[in-house]
Amino acid sequence: MKKAYPIASPESSVSIMGFYGNFEEDLKKIKALGYDGIELLVKNPDEMNMELVYETIKKNGLNVAAIGTNPIFKEDKLYLMDNNENVRIQAVERTKRLVDLAEKLDKACVCIGKYRGNIMSCGMEESMSILTDELKDIAAYAGKKGVKIMIEPQSESNIDNIFTAEDAVKIIERTGCKNIGILYDFFHGNLAEKDMYEAIEKYGKYFGFIHCSDSERKIPSEGTININKAFEVLYKTGYSDYVSLEIEQGQDTFETAKKSIEVLKNAEKSIS
Repeated sequence: MKKAYPIASPESSVSIMGFYGNFEEDLKKIKALGYDGIELLVKNPDEMNMELVYETIKKNGLNVAAIGTNPIFKEDKLYLMDNNENVRIQAVERTKRLVDLAEKLDKACVCIGKYRGNIMSCGMEESMSILTDELKDIAAYAGKKGVKIMIEPQSESNIDNIFTAEDAVKIIERTGCKNIGILYDFFHGNLAEKDMYEAIEKYGKYFGFIHCSDSERKIPSEGTININKAFEVLYKTGYSDYVSLEIEQGQDTFETAKKSIEVLKNAEKSIS
């Protein structure tokens, strides 16, 4: 199991469910805890020194597992679905800049969760048609650079579209793009699926990145989700990519990350 932990990129100032505020020192902490890589949450690649960021990550012996998009909508209010066409155009171009960054950073996947936005005033079908065309455009650009795009199904508590793994597969098939996969989050899966474990078994072949989180965004094993069972089913599908955490950080992110990696190690032992 390749393990990653979220960290905000240097140009982002928004709080996240991970490390933020002291990039190099936080990278050292992530490495010291035994993680293999990071999930880098980025606002705008044009506002960072890409070469320096990459050098700093590698100096600390880490890989970049994925590029996250939360800071983009939190700080710059950009979404792929928005009633303002100019916002949509900016969002597509920003995503392509993330692809450029991902190409330089270990060809990490680029993740699209809440950043896709909500259904627009034009209605569900037209909104999904617009999103499909945008994803085709982004995926075509990413394909030339060897980068994959991950769509994250999210529960109705967070968004009004693409709730389940099945929903994500439908939009992937609608695009016809081979380099689009699924970021699957246990927290959302537990809320949105009729049976999360069955969904993992059925659609796991589409998964390219995992967010491990318990109910209420608790540290894995501290809520109601059977984390060991989730991993057991996941690995039967042949999944071998990164697992990251998206959890409430509590008072001390270091301690939260420390507890989390121990849970992941124990889960790994239970399925080996």
